[in-house]
Amino acid sequence: MPGQPGNPGNRRKGAVKGTPSGRRRGQLPWHDDSLILERINLVRTARAQGRNRIQILGLVNEWLQRRGEWPVSLETIRDDVARIRVLQEEERQATAEYEEACRADHVDALKEVQRAAWRAFHEVKDNSLNRSAYLNTIRACEVDIGKFDRSLAERHEVTGNKGGPLIVDFVLDLAEAAD
Repeated sequence: MPGQPGNPGNRRKGAVKGTPSGRRRGQLPWHDDSLILERINLVRTARAQGRNRIQILGLVNEWLQRRGEWPVSLETIRDDVARIRVLQEEERQATAEYEEACRADHVDALKEVQRAAWRAFHEVKDNSLNRSAYLNTIRACEVDIGKFDRSLAERHEVTGNKGGPLIVDFVLDLAEAAD
């Protein structure tokens, strides 16, 4: 609680603590607070370097002291780690949506190439040598479309010395024995 000995409370003013007009009271949500996002980025970097929470706490409190802010507790570091997980999930979802949009754009472009190849195929004479090239382009577009929309998967079969299928566990055992 603010005002108790040893707990001075949050000294931050302005939009972070709420507005005097009363339109928005309380504290700014963590995902909108630039200081918290900077602190989370510092925690993320320190975790990537292999530091534990206590080491991260010292690093973050030193950083906050240089900025003139109050130190945080180990509980705050735990909360930041949980917030990192939330941010990572949001990043994964945004990346997946972006990849899907790019995939759809590629499929649309390939379908347009395929339509143009069909038009050209039907416009040339039956004895033209270009007809096979147009058919090859159409086939290649179909294969690429299948790869982009994941309806076509390439199959790779691994065989052993005698031509039979190789057991994956056996391969892993061989790899471990070689080390």
